Amino acid sequence: MRRSAGLREQETLAVHFPLTNMRGIEADPFAVSLARLSLWMGHKLAVDELDIDERVLPLADLSGIQRADALRIAWPHADAIIGNPPYHGSQQIRGEFGDDYAEWLRREFDIGLKDYCVYWFRKAHDHLESGGRAGLVGTNSITQNRARGSSLQWIVEHGGVITSAVSTQDWSGEAAVDVSIANWVKAPIEPPREALLDGRVVAGITASLRPTGGDFSAAASLPGNRGYAFQGPMPVGTGFVLSIEQAEVLLPRGDIHFVAVACS
Repeated sequence: MRRSAGLREQETLAVHFPLTNMRGIEADPFAVSLARLSLWMGHKLAVDELDIDERVLPLADLSGIQRADALRIAWPHADAIIGNPPYHGSQQIRGEFGDDYAEWLRREFDIGLKDYCVYWFRKAHDHLESGGRAGLVGTNSITQNRARGSSLQWIVEHGGVITSAVSTQDWSGEAAVDVSIANWVKAPIEPPREALLDGRVVAGITASLRPTGGDFSAAASLPGNRGYAFQGPMPVGTGFVLSIEQAEVLLPRGDIHFVAVACS
């Protein structure tokens, strides 16, 4: 009767994708509650708009979306992992989380202190089984130098194939950062013949989020260019910033000039 009336067949979402299959780990308790509420509301809207023969009450058990530090606990089984890890540079980790946490990261992942999102890329790929997929948003440092070697490059060297990506874009939120988005599959049976990079179809995507064949990240530095530039010291804590009085004690000579810079 539904077919003759031009209506779609009644379906049951739970047969294909039970709401309880959604798992999550989030440190912010408000975000945990918001995620659960969004899923319950989405379920209700789907049932109403698609005329699905499925009850929405009592509410599905979403205790699988839990409050925790995702790097410190075991992740549940997942066929697909998506996430937006916190944005903290490697030089901010001790100030944000303390020395004990920084040393735990060094021991747990054995890659030193890197930009915070790097550890999520490592853990996500390690957790996936063959054929599993992941998609994460990270600071665009994951495409550059040390952070790339410990995240995207490591993933590619351990069976990961990047299937689609955004090389860099401004973050739409309050954080003043540029981000990169990478989606990959672990050890696919048949690697995809093409990929999507910045909205364009390409033959493949490298760990630098560049088209295959157009990546110069492994190019050797020219010896003739060495020694021409140096970024200078980078204070990574208030203990490295001198007051005017401290500087005057250390530099008492009248022929030495200095500039005091206030750092916030």
